[in-house]
Amino acid sequence: MAESASFKQRRQTERLLCSQFVAEHYPRARTYIQQYVGPNHPEIPEGELTVGERNAMGTGRRRADAILILPDKIVLLETYVHVQLGKLSQLMTYRELLPLTPELKEYVHLPIEAILVGAQRDPILDQMAARFDIKVVIFRPKWALAYLDELAARKSRDRKNAILSFEKVDRLRG
Repeated sequence: MAESASFKQRRQTERLLCSQFVAEHYPRARTYIQQYVGPNHPEIPEGELTVGERNAMGTGRRRADAILILPDKIVLLETYVHVQLGKLSQLMTYRELLPLTPELKEYVHLPIEAILVGAQRDPILDQMAARFDIKVVIFRPKWALAYLDELAARKSRDRKNAILSFEKVDRLRG
């Protein structure tokens, strides 16, 4: 199925947001953009292929927006321009898969810091991310603000007045 123009534009704006955030906040980090995470398929023979051939065969894996290698930690980034709660579960999945990634095996000893980088605020997303030890950073370069201004108000507004009470939820679960 062909991608719609709006989907392509959204994906391109997310990649731009990611690249600009990395350039401004982590200019010296070793950076992997759109990095495959997780193990290669078990049927890929270890000894018979070159590293490049083996990695090329592993392209069916999931891709993290960015992985940054710092001296003391790995920073795992997932970005969004439009609020999407699914980004949180993606980032949680990538965090679990990262230690199994053959391309990054030399860094597996480093702790992982997971960060959602977005152009819009959503209190529910913020609260859920905090519950899973994921940091949320709002990053709004001028082009992102202009892009959001072009969209319908319904799609570009920050979400407000939403506070979860996890104590109530936990009490109800019993």
